[in-house]
Amino acid sequence: MSRFILTRGWIECDFEQVRKIKESNVSFAKNSNKYSLSLEMTELYKKCWHYPSEEINWISIISFGANINGVAIYYIKDMVSEICAKEKVDGYFRIDDEEEQSYTEWFITDGNLIEKTNNKN
Repeated sequence: MSRFILTRGWIECDFEQVRKIKESNVSFAKNSNKYSLSLEMTELYKKCWHYPSEEINWISIISFGANINGVAIYYIKDMVSEICAKEKVDGYFRIDDEEEQSYTEWFITDGNLIEKTNNKN
């Protein structure tokens, strides 16, 4: 039986970076064979990203939110890690795993991703 993990977060960047990050995510999805995910699954998770269409003041927020199949968590993490490797961004993601009774946080500062796992008990 599949296990689903609630995954949501945001990336803060300059508006000029939004297009680059979106292109990076599209490219990442096309080259995702190592994750053994179906094309339908990668297409579905690509839709979970939301990109601003215009600049509002001086900060742009890219968000991601979905209840993903547990087998896809490394796919999403590697996608976020690739963004961090290419762009100097800040952000935060929280991943809730009800089955494991834990949550994981990804703290992104200046393009560096730090992961911390916590028990819910």
